[in-house]
Amino acid sequence: MAGCFSTFQAPLPEPAERSSSDIRGVIRDDGADGERVEFDTVDQVQWSDSEVVVTGILEDESVTRSYPLSSLSGVLVREVDPAKTSVIIAGFFLGVAATVALLVTGQARDGRPLPGVR
Repeated sequence: MAGCFSTFQAPLPEPAERSSSDIRGVIRDDGADGERVEFDTVDQVQWSDSEVVVTGILEDESVTRSYPLSSLSGVLVREVDPAKTSVIIAGFFLGVAATVALLVTGQARDGRPLPGVR
């Protein structure tokens, strides 16, 4: 199920909505193109009125980085990707249906009975 999650860009949250559970990184506003800083694992996020401090694994190294809010254009959040989830669930149901059909008919494709199935 871990493959069902994707990282999406979101605007900076309002102070009342700031939570550390969904943050996976930040978007730094460097003029024309924003720089994505995406952590492999986020252990802790601390918000203040002027900055956000993220502690986690970045490029196989445990780091603590501080980002002034004035230099950020958004944050990266981890959410369920409905397209990936649908594919996994559909594959599961097709596998179950094929197994049930095989057990109910008791025959392989060539019409021979399966050993042990009556």
